[in-house]
Amino acid sequence: MVMALQACIAACKSRNIPLESVFQKQPLKGRYALHHVIIHAQSDDPQKEGVRYRVIKCLLEAPLDKATRSSAYLACSARSLQGYFSLVRLAKGFQPYSANSSSLLDIESLPDEVLEVRSTGETFQVDWAIPNFGPRMRVSRMVGTEFVAQGFLLIFQYMLLN
Repeated sequence: MVMALQACIAACKSRNIPLESVFQKQPLKGRYALHHVIIHAQSDDPQKEGVRYRVIKCLLEAPLDKATRSSAYLACSARSLQGYFSLVRLAKGFQPYSANSSSLLDIESLPDEVLEVRSTGETFQVDWAIPNFGPRMRVSRMVGTEFVAQGFLLIFQYMLLN
């Protein structure tokens, strides 16, 4: 399956066919392919879901339109799959919170944020490491992240209000 998707991606690129026209245009039962791949996952652990994880990475080669991204967010939220949510959130076609300061801070060289969400029963715990927090706050006056926990899409945001 992964090899077939990779061949499809290569063929589309060699013929200048937009990947989104192949991966995102025809909803299946009202949902896009990415939604179906995510919603049926047993977990979002790349080790346990190796093939599914690689399929999702292939589908994310195409810049996501609003409808496809919303559908994928819904699947991640319904199953509380933070790992897949992070992949979708940072996929092409989306500007993360850090984007507005990216040109001033050389964001390409910054380490990735570390976000770990653990759910147990009715509670959840979030560990969030923010690289270059001070400079990012000075430049954009806002640093935030999104994540899923217990079926909800949540946003943490620090802002300077003065």
